[in-house]
Amino acid sequence: MISCQKMSKSYWIDTNTLDRNLTRGNFNYQFQESINQPRNQHLFRIDLKPTSSDSINVRGSTWYADSLGHAVAAGSSNWGLVRQHYTYTDNGIVLNYAKILSPRLVNEFMGGARHGVEKGPPENDEQLRRMQRNERGLATLGQFFPANNGLRIIPQASFGGVPGAAAISYDGRFPLRGADTVINFTNNLTYTLGAHTFKGGFFSNAPAITKANRATTAATIPSAAT
Repeated sequence: MISCQKMSKSYWIDTNTLDRNLTRGNFNYQFQESINQPRNQHLFRIDLKPTSSDSINVRGSTWYADSLGHAVAAGSSNWGLVRQHYTYTDNGIVLNYAKILSPRLVNEFMGGARHGVEKGPPENDEQLRRMQRNERGLATLGQFFPANNGLRIIPQASFGGVPGAAAISYDGRFPLRGADTVINFTNNLTYTLGAHTFKGGFFSNAPAITKANRATTAATIPSAAT
């Protein structure tokens, strides 16, 4: 069991009201911040018509979004445990090519690729140290699989006996990193004969997804330890 006194000295800000006649042993917390959230998006399109029977267009897009603060997506405890980023980027490109083979026959090809990445690192090394055991006096705290915790991240903790108690929490994938890449191709052939239209083609899709492993340690501090 983790010593609540040790945890309190390592993590918490001192209360601003200690008179138990007033508080009756109940506390809450208020935390406000302005989250920095830059956004960037770029789009482009190129149209080509090299011959009367060929039509080509290429379009692409880039997207960048970042949130920096405590209460961000996939973030940690919103009382100010650690400032971190939540960054998402998404880049894609598509090629369309239509070819008129004859007055009755048209071929349409489309190829595209998309790559998205999400990341949730701490703002800097100083903020990372706020999440590390040896910086919080918990270097000797045991672990079942220490090799899976190379950054020596502190355990999550919740506390009983206090209404609305603040907790030590964070995304189990901290520091988050995930990516997905999708490449696809489509080709359609259209043939018209009188009042009839015949279509045939193929579709190919090749996704690749990478996500960070989840490894979470948690502890509950009962009211008896307070």
